[in-house]
Amino acid sequence: MRGIRKRLIVVFIGILMLGVLSLGCVLTAASAEKTTVTLLSPFPNPSQEPWTTWVSEILGTISPEVNLKVTTAPWATIKDKLMPAIAAGNPPDIVQLGRPVFEWAARGYAEPLDELVEADPEVNPADWYPGVWGDMLYKGHVYALPFESDSMVFYWNKDYFIEAGLDPEKSPKTWSELDLYTEKLTEKDATGKYKIIGFIPWDDRSQEFMHWGWKNGGKFYDPETGRITAADPQNVKALEWEVSYAKKYGATKISTLLQATAAAGPGGKTINSFTCGLTAMMAGGSFSYSQMDKYAPHINYDMTPYLPIPEGGRQAGISAGTLIFVPTGAKGMKEYPEAVWEVMKWYSIVAMPLWCYQVGDLVSRPEYANLWMFASDWKVNVSVEALAFSHPWPSVPVLGFYRDELIAAVEYAIYGQKTPKQALEDVEKSVQAELERIVK
Repeated sequence: MRGIRKRLIVVFIGILMLGVLSLGCVLTAASAEKTTVTLLSPFPNPSQEPWTTWVSEILGTISPEVNLKVTTAPWATIKDKLMPAIAAGNPPDIVQLGRPVFEWAARGYAEPLDELVEADPEVNPADWYPGVWGDMLYKGHVYALPFESDSMVFYWNKDYFIEAGLDPEKSPKTWSELDLYTEKLTEKDATGKYKIIGFIPWDDRSQEFMHWGWKNGGKFYDPETGRITAADPQNVKALEWEVSYAKKYGATKISTLLQATAAAGPGGKTINSFTCGLTAMMAGGSFSYSQMDKYAPHINYDMTPYLPIPEGGRQAGISAGTLIFVPTGAKGMKEYPEAVWEVMKWYSIVAMPLWCYQVGDLVSRPEYANLWMFASDWKVNVSVEALAFSHPWPSVPVLGFYRDELIAAVEYAIYGQKTPKQALEDVEKSVQAELERIVK
């Protein structure tokens, strides 16, 4: 643990000095007795230690006036731990959860931070990627600060390209080119079963349908009317394009091929189809390359932040990550608000790149992208560049439900159980009903 801590201190000494200056402005005026600020986080899992201990120790070192007490809970149960605490009026001072903040803000579980942000020159929304900062807002108000990010990138197998007579240095730029490349790269065995499929539009990160709709100019929510717009004509066209792959290559045959990924990794671990060598191209998360490098170092691949788009379309990707917010009823904002706010800033702005360096996540602020420890890795460079194309999620407090309904809609459409238009119209109805149930 101490070895990692020393290495990070050396690498980020400049950033930490900024953190000292930032915290010192307010906290040096505090009383000699230390103030303890509590944080509930889903980080780390066992492979990511010693983050919890380290982040508490380093803050305690640079700020003698503040103790940071971090409590962790698994992703699967952290909400179950938080909700009773909010109901009882004794939640932690700060909570770290997945982006965006919409659900927590809409239900009244997150404190607004507008006044703190507006009064603090060190917190400028323009310093974060727009798609990241958008996840901190609900109905025009700020409820959270960002932490780490990921992005969406396009991968292709260069050896497969060479075998198919394609230029291995060039990825398809449009949906039409992608269709053509997919056809050339798809292979069957003697029995007619697929050995390789060029591309699957609903595979891996692309099971999130929204990015295809955005690329085609579609919208999924009208904030002025409060209406869900899943069946926007441009979204319907995007789903029709996906369905064209199911019709041409067979949804069931594709599903059979993908079943091989379920236990392909060591110890039965699921790994993506591209890493298994079953697809020649993939629209995947920036985190996918670490899986490839670990489980399939023999694959000669390339990646780009520019995904294929329809003619006249636009780049619009997906970004996820975590954020920190103040849960309603937390005593910190009532009794020692300056300490809580300074810790939030330090964690979001200073500690965030330390975390990203340790575990391989992406920085959420462009200013850090040029630091040598990130800029020297071409894969990180590509992934960070893709953050500039990240599209804000629709600002609806039932976003998780919405995304799940869209995944189901795609499945209905590709298996021919519903037309693309009907599948998306059904999503509109179900999500609108859920939205109206939550927001009354």
